[in-house]
Amino acid sequence: ARQLGFSTLIAAIIFALTMFMPYKESLVVADIDDHTSRIFEMYQRFFDNLPDELKQTLISNKRGARLQTKAGSVIGVETVSDDIARGSTLLCVHASEYGVWRKQKEALSTLQAAVPKSPNTMFFIESTAKGMN
Repeated sequence: ARQLGFSTLIAAIIFALTMFMPYKESLVVADIDDHTSRIFEMYQRFFDNLPDELKQTLISNKRGARLQTKAGSVIGVETVSDDIARGSTLLCVHASEYGVWRKQKEALSTLQAAVPKSPNTMFFIESTAKGMN
């Protein structure tokens, strides 16, 4: 099944959990730079369409990189790399288009190490039928 909105649902979950809890960090990892930009635009759209009473002040809004609130919460959107998230502690991870990632095992291993096995943490692996694994 394609175009059912799974990526949008995952993004909405990550956005709600991260933006409304202080000092939390989540990471979305895309396969290529173009997809990284498109995914970031979805998060930006979520923020832009929040009712004013729910909006938090953004202190960092680098196009295609991260949303960061004044309360210290961050949603980063990056393109996959071997050492992605090394040294991070993350609330949520979304591995987008995982089937076409290069060096899947190395990147996945680093990401998994960044997400503690505790309540409220989430790890999503999503892909189309294109690719391997």
